[in-house]
Amino acid sequence: MKLDGAGPLFKQFQRLVVQQIADGDYRPGERLPSEAEFMKRYGLSRQTISKALSELAERGMLERNKRAGTSVAMGYRPAAPTRNEILTELIDHGALYEYRILALQEHRNGEGQIRWAEVPLGTRFLQVELLHLLNNSPAQHERRFVNLDLVPIARGQSFTDEPPAQWLLANAPWSWVQRRIRAVNAQGDLARLLAVPEGAACVVLERRMFRDEGLLGLAYLTHPGDRFVLSGDVGLVPAGLTARPKAEGPSG
Repeated sequence: MKLDGAGPLFKQFQRLVVQQIADGDYRPGERLPSEAEFMKRYGLSRQTISKALSELAERGMLERNKRAGTSVAMGYRPAAPTRNEILTELIDHGALYEYRILALQEHRNGEGQIRWAEVPLGTRFLQVELLHLLNNSPAQHERRFVNLDLVPIARGQSFTDEPPAQWLLANAPWSWVQRRIRAVNAQGDLARLLAVPEGAACVVLERRMFRDEGLLGLAYLTHPGDRFVLSGDVGLVPAGLTARPKAEGPSG
C-alpha cells in the first residue's frame, strides 16, 4: 500500500496503518514493523512515524512499548459507525476520525438557488458541506446552515481546527433542538461521497437549533442506512412553545 497524498504526512501514514488493520494485515496482539522499517518502507521521518503511531495508541488502537515495540491493541476491533453523533462514536470506539470540508460559502437568503423559508429574505447565512470519516470510511455527509445575523462570529471561520457542530456548541450555544428523521435514496454525488451504490437507502437526520432570538441554524446529517442507529436525545422543546417554525429548510 502507498500513502494517499492527501494532507499531512503523519495523517496519510495513520490512514494507511488503520486500513491495514481493517484489512486484517495486522491483527489484535500482532506486532507492527519497527519505526526504522516504516521509515525505510515509506520514506518518512522517525518524528512523523512516531507522532502517527502515538496518536493511534492514545485512541486505544495500538499499544506501544519501548522494548516490545508497537502492536495492535488486544481489545481493539474495527467499529462501524452506529450513532448519529460522529464524535460520540469516536470516543466510544477509539476510531480514527477525520473530516473534509467540501464547500464553505456565504449567501444572502433568497438570492440564487437557495431559499431558507424560516428566516427573512436578505438574511446572511453560511453554508458548510462536510464529509466525516471513521477509519478511512465515509460515515456521514453534513450540510449545515448558520444564521449570520444571530451568529456573526461564524463569518470568516474556516472550521479547519474543529468541525462546525463542535465550534457552534462552544461559541453559539443553543437552548433547544428540533429533530426530524427521514429516509432517502443516495444518488449522484451523495452516493459517491458516502461510497454506496446508486439508490442505496440512507437516513437523514435534520436538526434545527434555537435560542430565544430565533433559529440559529440547521443541519442535514446523512448516513448510509446500514450504519445508523439512533439513540438518546439532545434537548427538550420548552413547554411554553406553541408555535413552531416551519419544517422546511433551505432549498436549492
